[in-house]
Formats: sequence, C-alpha cells, structure tokens
Amino acid sequence: MYPYLAILWHKIYNYDMNMRLLKLQMTFHLHKQLILAGLLCLLFITGGLWVFMLREGTPRPNPVNVPDEVRQIMDANRHATFPPRVENFSYIIEGFLTPNMSAMDDYHFAQRIRSYAEADIPTPAALSHAEIEEELDFLFMLLRYGYGAYGYFGGDAVFAPLHEKIRLNLTHKPNPLSVHDYLHDLLLPALRGAIADNHFWLGWQSVGVRSVLFMNHTYFMYAQDGNYFLPIDGITYLVLETNAQILPTLTRQGSLAYVFGYRVYGLRPDDDANPPDIFVELQNMTSPERYTRSIPVDAIENAAVSHTNVHTLREENGVPILENRRLHDTNERTLWRFQRTGRQLRNEPVLILDLRGHSGGSDGFAFGWIEQYTRFPVRFDMMFTHIRRYSHSINALQPFMPVASPPRWHIWPHEDEPTFIPNENLLIVLTDSAVGSAGDAFVGLLRQLENVLIVGTPTMGVLISGNMGNTILPHSRLDIRFGVSMSAPTHLQPFDGVGFAPDLWVNPNVSLYRVLRFIENYRYPQ
Repeated sequence: MYPYLAILWHKIYNYDMNMRLLKLQMTFHLHKQLILAGLLCLLFITGGLWVFMLREGTPRPNPVNVPDEVRQIMDANRHATFPPRVENFSYIIEGFLTPNMSAMDDYHFAQRIRSYAEADIPTPAALSHAEIEEELDFLFMLLRYGYGAYGYFGGDAVFAPLHEKIRLNLTHKPNPLSVHDYLHDLLLPALRGAIADNHFWLGWQSVGVRSVLFMNHTYFMYAQDGNYFLPIDGITYLVLETNAQILPTLTRQGSLAYVFGYRVYGLRPDDDANPPDIFVELQNMTSPERYTRSIPVDAIENAAVSHTNVHTLREENGVPILENRRLHDTNERTLWRFQRTGRQLRNEPVLILDLRGHSGGSDGFAFGWIEQYTRFPVRFDMMFTHIRRYSHSINALQPFMPVASPPRWHIWPHEDEPTFIPNENLLIVLTDSAVGSAGDAFVGLLRQLENVLIVGTPTMGVLISGNMGNTILPHSRLDIRFGVSMSAPTHLQPFDGVGFAPDLWVNPNVSLYRVLRFIENYRYPQ
C-alpha cells in the first residue's frame, strides 16, 4: 500500500508544482503584455504629441523669399481692400431702408407669392396688356417688399417712375404680346437700366453687369525709381505716357514684370467688348528720340478648369495645391471635409489655393477654412455692412429667413479699423473672373491675412445682394430670383462687375504654371 501512497503523493506534488509554474508563467505573460501595452501607449502618446506639435506648433520658416517689390504690392493691395467709410455712412445706410411697409400688406403679399409659386399653370406663349399690367403691379411690389438692394438702387424714387415707363412702353406694343418680347423688349432693358446686381435673374437672364480685361502678352516692362522701362529689340525705352494701365505680372519664367492692360467696366450681358486702341509714348534712353507706339491687346478668358469638385488636394513640384471650385453640395459633410483642410495645411511653408472658376455657395465654409488655417476669426464687416429685413414676404421668398411683423430691419455693425491676421506662411490664391458670390467673399476674407499673394484676374463681383430668394411671376410664369439681403461696400462704390483685383495680373490659363516657376525662382536654398 505504501508504494501506492508514495506514487500518489509524487503525482500530487508534481501537479502542485506544475500549477505553480503555470501561474508564474501566466503572471509573467500578463506582466509582459502590460509592459508591451504600456510601451505602445507611450509610443502612441509621444507620437500623437509629435503630430500635434507638427500641426499646432510654430510654423516652419517660409522657404520662399518673396521679393520686396512683390511684397510691397501685396501690402498696398491688402490695405486698399479695406478703405475708410465714406462720410455720413450710417446716415446713407439708413436711407437704403424702405419706409412705410405695412404689416398687413406684407402678410397678404406673402400669401400671393406662395400661391403664384405653387400654382400649376402652363407657361403661355403670349399675354394680353391687361395681364401684363396686373403682373407689373405684382413685380414692383415684389421688388419693394422682397429685393434686398431695392433701396441701394434708388428705392421708390427710381422704381415708381420705372414702373410707369414700362406701362407707357407697353402701349406701343402688340396686344397680345409674346412672353419672349415682353421679357426681352420691356422688362430686361428697363430693369438693367436701374439694377446692376449679378445675383438678380429674370427668366434665366442676368440683370447684372460685367467687365472685360484686355492685356498685352508681348512687351514686358520693369520698374525702377518710380519709372517703367520697356526693352524692345535690344533698346531700352522710358515709358513717358500711356492710356493703358500698367499691371504687375509674372513672365513665363516666373519673374516679376509689368504689362499694359485695360479693363472695360459696366458691360451688360449682351454688350460687346471691343478692344480699345492702346498707345504708349516712349523715349530712347540713349538719345532724345521720342515716339508713340500702338500696343495690341487681347481679351483675357477665364481658366478652363478640369473639374467642379468642392475640393481636391494634390502636390506639384513639392508644393501642395488645394483646388476649391464651389462651397455648395448636396452632402454637407463634403463641405466640412474641405473646411478641415485649413487645419491640415496650416503649417505648409507655401500653399497654393486655386479658386479659379469658383461658383459660390455658403461663405460660412470660407470663414471656417480661414479660421482653421490661421486660428483667428475673420470679419466680413471690414469690407461690407450687411443689411437684412425680416418679414413674411422675405420668408416666402427664402424660407430660411426669420419672420417679423411688421417688417423689421437689422444692420450689422461695421468695423472702423481693419485688423489684419498674422500669417507667416506664404498663401498664393489663384483667381479669375468666374469667381463670384461666396467665391468673391472668400477672396475678400483672405485679403485680411498677411503674406497672401493673389494671382490671376479680378473676381466677377457678385455680392451686393445675397441670401437668394425666388418665385414665379403670376401670368408669364417667368422665374425671378434675387438676394433678399444686402451688403453695402464701405466706400459705396460699385462692386458687382468689378470684384477684387489680384496682386499679380496673369492669364488664368497659365497662372498656375507661372506661380510654380515663381516659387522655384525665389526658394531659399535647401
């Protein structure tokens, strides 16, 4: 029996030792896993801190040595974008507010707007004079109670006589009158004579205004001591006089130069823009010879952009290029993703923001992008005073606008002294004359940043009215849309059709290539 007990005791002892060994091994493995997990956490934390420091820390030194001459142009244009308010600005703004707006009339008119918009009536081929007169009454009441820039373009003093003028012209037209002739021969000519607003559309026809830029691509000048010098065939001439503008530009090699240009303003959509006759008077630097030379110019076309995406991010020659073509999308998350690229790219020593062909949208994402990029808020009221009216009629045109009865005005205060946002890295913005609405606002907001270089042609200028509303005229069934709010520029000079000018005037179809050459030319040695 004792041998069996000895064997049993040996097995129990071995089992106990094995269990102790297993526990030790498990404890060791557990400690090993905890140590490994701790090391991984430490690595993650330090790596995260490194990324945070890379993104959030002090920007790296700017690798592009911007020439003093270019920097002076940038600084001068930035300050010129924010001129002081005109004298009696507040008093003038008060004059833009349409008086004597009845709460009852506003309420009932809003019901008419909605009923006409919802009516299922086919578009007629022609209208009787009686139908046209009834529709004209509706149209001019619509402008008075709904159009944001009604007071800016003269208010009752302009639009009441205009109403009567159209009625008088109607008496000389056939009865019935085709809707086409009613639109093109009566309404559009009259409204275009009073309104210059690129957000105003009637029957899918613009009531806006545009400009055309002409430039010479042959002669490149340089500046010295306040004078301009033009080399031609190995001879240098002093520019004495010209009827053209002298515009800073970039050559094919990406170097700063100056060219002859001329901008024609105030063109309506159907107007032709013929190139002007440009001349320059020159003096030979080696003799007293003087002579006048004709300078050929060509109209500058907008860029042929390859896509209309909210944004794409790519790199060329080591330079990040963020393309933003619009700030509207059916999926708002796409816009938020664009906004976050401001944070992602804020420490890039040089960044190209390509806005060519920008079709507008919600400028809130432009504000957001700049705040992500700089960590500072930007202000729209440094450039414009924003005016909104709250009423039933406005809400019928633009449902997102609040209702107030009687109609109530709100004027956003204006910033008297411009404050510029510090920015150490070079941000180059590409523009053309297709940039409008929220694209305009984006460019204007970017002007508040230091170290921003705008290259291309002026923006379209589409900001005098905003917060688009629309409805249908009752008999012709013509679609009408316009801004129900207004943004008055501080200088009270025309903005629509003028836009924001660039620092360097470059054909938009070659501006990206020349900017990349400019960056290469002026990089600090690596």
